Amino acid sequence: MNLCPDHLKSIVNGDFSKINIPDKEWFDECHWKGKLCFNGIEKFKIYFSGETIENYLVNNDDEAFIIKVLPVGTNEKITIFDERYHGYNALLIENLLNKKYTGETIFMDKDGKNIFEIILVANYNIDFEDEYQNKETLELINGETETIENIRRNAFDFFGIIIKNELGNVYNVLEMELV
Repeated sequence: MNLCPDHLKSIVNGDFSKINIPDKEWFDECHWKGKLCFNGIEKFKIYFSGETIENYLVNNDDEAFIIKVLPVGTNEKITIFDERYHGYNALLIENLLNKKYTGETIFMDKDGKNIFEIILVANYNIDFEDEYQNKETLELINGETETIENIRRNAFDFFGIIIKNELGNVYNVLEMELV
């Protein structure tokens, strides 16, 4: 089963072979990985709500944690993560739709760079067969009903971002548990 979350399917591919991933064992164990690629563009700027601490994107509990990317040479920002809609917590645990969103900041890495190749990773550690025995559909926190198969693909409980800047430096900038 392809575990790519639905909202990312049109903007990722699996070709991250040219990026030397730090802590490769951790990366290899991730259930899903994808490199951002939008209409052939593989360089992006990252915009986010929250703050940075030691080169990591960190949410601020006062507002919704949202991460967008801007393909270089375009004017179209693409949301790659919105805690109000994406992941296990938003789908099945907590209604976050009323969390405010006041805007975003551009991410600069510790090298002072703001254009990156980006790899996204997700893990899925919820045992749906055990948690939701004999169910083919579930009611989401927003009241909609969805198939277990679709929920399994979209209810990731870990989301991460790895970047490679123009100097060739590779950093993990997001490692977020969602439960």
